[in-house]
This record gives sequence, C-alpha cells and structure tokens, in this order.
Amino acid sequence: MASAKQSGLLNGLVNGDNAFKPNEPLTRQEMALILANVAANKHVKSTNNVKATDFHDYTRINEHYVKAVELAINVGFLSENGMGDGNFSPHSYTTRAQAALIQTSMIRILGELE
Repeated sequence: MASAKQSGLLNGLVNGDNAFKPNEPLTRQEMALILANVAANKHVKSTNNVKATDFHDYTRINEHYVKAVELAINVGFLSENGMGDGNFSPHSYTTRAQAALIQTSMIRILGELE
C-alpha cells in the first residue's frame, strides 16, 4: 500500500476522510481512477474516444471520477461497453472476474509498451 500511494497510483481517491481504507471493496469508479493513474504514470496512449456520457448511468459517476473513467476505458484497461448493458455502474464493486480481466488487459497493454 505504501508503494502504491508513494508512486501516485492512489492519488485522487475521494472518500470523505481521505483515508484509503484497504479492507473496503473498490467501486468501479474508484478502480477506474487507480487504472487512470497507472495509464498516466506509464504514458499509455488512448486508442478509443469513449465519453462518460455514452453510458445510460453517466449522471451517477461522481464528477471527480469522470475523466478517470474515460481514460481507463480509452486506454483499454476497462471495457468500452461498461457492464455490457449500456451502463458503467460506477457504484458497483469490482468483482474478482472483472479484476482478472483488468489485470489481463493491463499486462497486455503495458507489455506492448516495453
């Protein structure tokens, strides 16, 4: 956790008391923020042009996370189809299956940069 925080991967998480809370589940918008920080840190280029407003539930995305959601999707770390039903579901928790897909995408994309 200290390394992730020191490297800036956790910058911008908003949760009232500004604590990371490592034992709490991550929402999809929080995961997007961490992924956007990875993309920025590794200088990953966007390959898509998805906007948060493309999702039916875009008004539920906290305004603080909108750009992060867009970046995480546009670099390919998150699916441009959101949950596959037209929604991003920003307040849903990231599942283990989603985490596995995200890790696979990150390894592929970051590996292509090296």
